[in-house]
Amino acid sequence: MTIEGLGKKFQEARLARGLTLDEAARMTKIRPSRLAEIEAEDFSQFPSLAYAKGFLLIYGKFLDVDVTPYLEAFEGPEHVTVDGYSYLQDNPAPKPARTPTVDRTISNRMSATPLVIGIMVFIVGFFFMKL
Repeated sequence: MTIEGLGKKFQEARLARGLTLDEAARMTKIRPSRLAEIEAEDFSQFPSLAYAKGFLLIYGKFLDVDVTPYLEAFEGPEHVTVDGYSYLQDNPAPKPARTPTVDRTISNRMSATPLVIGIMVFIVGFFFMKL
C-alpha cells in the first residue's frame, strides 16, 4: 500500500478536533513544520524513513487515525549514504588503540613494612599493658 491519502486523513482529523498545527505540535511534541510535511505527504526532509515512521505512529495515535496499513510503505530497503554529513566524510581513519603496558619494576611480593609496624605496635602495647 502507498502512503497516498494519509496526509489528508491527518489533516481532516486535526481540523475535526479544531486544532491548529501549532496546537497539535505542542501536544505531540513534534515540530509544526514536520506535521505540515506529514500532512503534505512530503517525507523528503526527514533524516530517515525511521523518523517519518515514528512520527506517523505518534501523530496517528494522537488523532486516532489507524496508520498500520500505511507503514509497509516504510519497510523497504533504504540506501544509506554519508552525503551531506561532512563530519563523517572528512574524518581520518581512527588510530588503533594502544594496548596498556604493565610496569614490572615494582616487586610482586608483599611489602614487609606493614608487618614490621604491626609487630612494633603489638610489642609497645604489650609493655604498656604490663605497667
